[in-house]
Amino acid sequence: MFERMKALRARLRELSEIDEMTEHDLVDLGLSREQMKALITIPRDVADRVARMAEIFGVDPRDLTADRSGYVDILCNCAGCKARVECAHEMAKGEDADPENCGFCVNAGSFALLSAQPAKV
Repeated sequence: MFERMKALRARLRELSEIDEMTEHDLVDLGLSREQMKALITIPRDVADRVARMAEIFGVDPRDLTADRSGYVDILCNCAGCKARVECAHEMAKGEDADPENCGFCVNAGSFALLSAQPAKV
């Protein structure tokens, strides 16, 4: 219970810090205030799941995060996804995972587009 209260206080402090950011700060980060707030509510395992699923689609990690705003949208989509069981099952296949079996993924379209782009240098 103490840990949950501590986490809640930290989240409230982060929200307050985001509210205090100037528009210039947000532009420098390449994110909106709403995206910043969404980021602090995303479970910690989401970024790992997104990276693993992107890898199944052949997305270069640099391409995945190159567009910050797009990356945040992908994270938020994953955080709200209801297909975690299917996702975990496909990821458990390791190198045998196939994007053709990932029609359940809410980010499948984004990953397909990103995998078609040349890698950023």
